[in-house]
Amino acid sequence: MLNYRTTIQHYFDDEAHLYSKTYTGDNELGKEVVDRYLSTLIPFVPRKKTLEIGCGPATFTRHFSQSAWMVGVDFSSSMLEFAQKSDPQAHFTQADGQELPFRNESFDVVYSFRTLQHIPDTQRAVSEMYRVLKDNGVLIIDYINIKNPLGWVRAKVLKSTKYVYLKAMRWEQVKALCSLHQLHILEHKPVIFFLDSSNLFKYLPIFLAKGIRVILNLRLFRSLGSSFLSRYALRQVVIARKGGPS
Repeated sequence: MLNYRTTIQHYFDDEAHLYSKTYTGDNELGKEVVDRYLSTLIPFVPRKKTLEIGCGPATFTRHFSQSAWMVGVDFSSSMLEFAQKSDPQAHFTQADGQELPFRNESFDVVYSFRTLQHIPDTQRAVSEMYRVLKDNGVLIIDYINIKNPLGWVRAKVLKSTKYVYLKAMRWEQVKALCSLHQLHILEHKPVIFFLDSSNLFKYLPIFLAKGIRVILNLRLFRSLGSSFLSRYALRQVVIARKGGPS
């Protein structure tokens, strides 16, 4: 059986420099992806005690550490080295999302982007998020949608340790997880429709990645986001409140 913990840790240790360059630098395609996620955080994070699980090189914490008490955890020590340089005001610690080193009800907001797909036990990870979240606190997560063609390929074909994509999920599975943990869903929306621009940059020349983005991703995104096609978006974001509606 594959040792996913070791595989994931080594993969992200090796990729830390590239992630930092893509998501915390001036990379146009990385910035496009970050901005889409930031728009989901802005209404909730400022002035709150906030935890990010899978913080990487401080991709998101650095945008809020002036206005909120930010804590980031990551499984990769190399990612955390870049995070501390990028965002010296936030607090970072190495931890497994399945075993968070915090007391119950410690945070007003807990979020995790582009991370659940890499955690072997999704239910355990969500249970830990729920545990450290205060009553009426807000949980924000994303997931790879198996109904999207690329989501299906990642879940069913790219099982090699090279890719460390452990899972894509159905919306019904995510709803069930929220229901199990008494999380009231406030919003469910697409954030990346078909192609992730920053991933294109990893594998293609910049000019070609930009061209494909324009053709496939989503100058049409805004109109598609409100249509029935949104249910097939590659990455979906869920915003939920602990303990029901306020």
